[in-house]
Formats: sequence, C-alpha cells, structure tokens
Amino acid sequence: MMSRAEIKLRAWQSVKYNYWPTIGAYLLFTLITYGLACIPFANIFVGLIIQAGFVGYFLNRFRKQETSVGLFFRPFNRYTRVLGGMLWKALWVILWTLLFIIPGIVKSYSYFCTEYILADSPCV
Repeated sequence: MMSRAEIKLRAWQSVKYNYWPTIGAYLLFTLITYGLACIPFANIFVGLIIQAGFVGYFLNRFRKQETSVGLFFRPFNRYTRVLGGMLWKALWVILWTLLFIIPGIVKSYSYFCTEYILADSPCV
C-alpha cells in the first residue's frame, strides 16, 4: 500500500504536466460560460456543446495527448448529437427532480458521465 507522501508525489507528477495551460483553459471556459449566461438561450444551444468540449479537452490532457483550445469547439462538428445527448440528460434530471428532490440528485449522479461519453465518442 502506498503512503500518503507517495500518493501526493504521483498526483503532483500527473498535474505538473502543462499545469499553466490547463489553468488558462479553465479560466477561458469560465469566461465563455459567464458570457453565454448573459445571452438568452445561448447557454442551452452553445454552452452545453462547449461544456462537452471542455470535458474532451481534459480527457486529452489526462491521457497526455496533444491539446489545444480548439478542442472546446470540436463537438460543434457533431452538434445535433451532442446537443441531443445533453438535452436528454437535462430532461431526465428535471423530470426526476419534479418527482422529489432526492431522486433528482440521485439521477444527476447517475447521468454525470454523459459529457464524457459524448466528448469521447468517435461518431461524426
């Protein structure tokens, strides 16, 4: 079993791989998200797609593959598929939340990987 110090060392070695570009990508995503929140319906039709791209960016970062900010916008190539998946997830979470709060929380946890599946999907 690894000690706490070994776990911290392995985690830091994983994180320090291009640390500052990752922080910059997160700040850019935050700015885009807050900018889209000011425009009616933009958060639904554009923000959900960029959210899937953001997840795809970090999947590539975790796998130590080539990353760029352009990965935020790659899901626009599969716009209807990604938007449909994200809206389908939102619909079911809302419906379960209408039943009662606790089932909505449970379903939001059960559907949390939707963005990862859509970002990693090879279908075009």
